[in-house]
Amino acid sequence: MKRLQERGGSIQVLGSGAGLGAAPNGADGYNLFLDTLEELARAARSDGVGVALIVDELQILRAESLGALVEIVQQLRDELPLGFIGGRLPYLPGYIAKVATSTERFRFERTGLLVRTDARPAVVEPARLEGVSWDADALEDVVDHAKGYPYFLQLYASETWAAARARHDTFPAITQADVATAVPVVERLIENGMYESRYEQLGPVQLRYVNAMADLLGETRRPAGSSGRATSHERSGGPSRPPPTFATP
Repeated sequence: MKRLQERGGSIQVLGSGAGLGAAPNGADGYNLFLDTLEELARAARSDGVGVALIVDELQILRAESLGALVEIVQQLRDELPLGFIGGRLPYLPGYIAKVATSTERFRFERTGLLVRTDARPAVVEPARLEGVSWDADALEDVVDHAKGYPYFLQLYASETWAAARARHDTFPAITQADVATAVPVVERLIENGMYESRYEQLGPVQLRYVNAMADLLGETRRPAGSSGRATSHERSGGPSRPPPTFATP
C-alpha cells in the first residue's frame, strides 16, 4: 500500500464498494493494483500466511472493472497464497461469465437466510466474550425480528446491546425490555438508511415494478407470486420481461 501511494495511486474502500484510483501522471491503475496485490501476496507467503481479498456488493462494479478484478485474481492465485471472496446478488455468476473467461474455476455458493440454529450463536457468542449473557426470551425476540436476514440480525443485536448499556454501565444479561427499546430504533434505521435510499436510486421502470409489488403486498399481506407481479407490472406500464432483482430482504 505504501508503494502504491508513493507511485501516486490509491485504493479507496467505501461502505458501498471499492474503487481503484489512477496516478496523476497517467499510470495504469490496473497494473498498480496488480503489482501491489502481488507484492502483498509474496510478503504473506514469506511469512507463512496468505492474503484474502474480500469484496462485497460485486454487482455494482462496472463490467470492465469486474472483468479486470477477475483477471488479476486468476493471474495471481495459482502461484501465490491469494484467496478471493465476493458477495453478490444471485444473478452475478452469469454476469461474471460475460466479462471474464475461465470463470468456471470459481466456486459459487448460495448463502440464503440464516436458520435459527445459526442465528442464535451469532448473537450470543460475541456477548459471551464480553462477559454478558442473553436471556432466552430476549434472544428469541431478536432472532424473530431479524427473520434470517444477517444485516437485520446484526442491527437488532447491536441496538439491543446499546439499550442495555444505556440502562446500566455494567450489565450481566440482556433482557426482553432491552429488545423492546431497540426495536423502534432499528425500524427507523432500516427505513431511513436502507429502504428509502435504495428506493430513491430506482429508475422509472423499477419504480413501477416496486410500486406494483407493494400494492400486491398491501392487498394480500403475503408474498406475491411471480405471475401476480408480472400481471400487475404489465398493468402499470412496465415491460413483460422478468423484473429486475433488488437487494432488499
